[in-house]
Amino acid sequence: MNKLFKKVFLSIISLLLVVVTMASTTFAWMTINSEAWVEGMYFQATGGEGFLISVDGDNFKTRLTEEELYKAVVSKYKGYEFVDSEIVDENGNVLGDNDIKNFIKEIELIPLTSINKKEGML
Repeated sequence: MNKLFKKVFLSIISLLLVVVTMASTTFAWMTINSEAWVEGMYFQATGGEGFLISVDGDNFKTRLTEEELYKAVVSKYKGYEFVDSEIVDENGNVLGDNDIKNFIKEIELIPLTSINKKEGML
């Protein structure tokens, strides 16, 4: 009877330890990665509200238009700043849509996957 009691007691303690470990790991995993950023673009996943994205880090939206995405890429590529959702160059001039489209044509976007990393293509 004494050996059976020890085995049951150790089994219950082990089960409780596993449950506590799984619960705390899941909680930590869900709370740690609520924000991410990619070189000037900011993403935030929120519960119930969906997925929010921002190109300036201050104004988060559920959707970006194609023009807003182009502006974010060009501003990062050229080192320009955002002022009131417009791109301003180093002289204080606001870039127009044609300027942005011309810069986009200059930029070569190369897809990067985990296969590229394995082959040493970085």
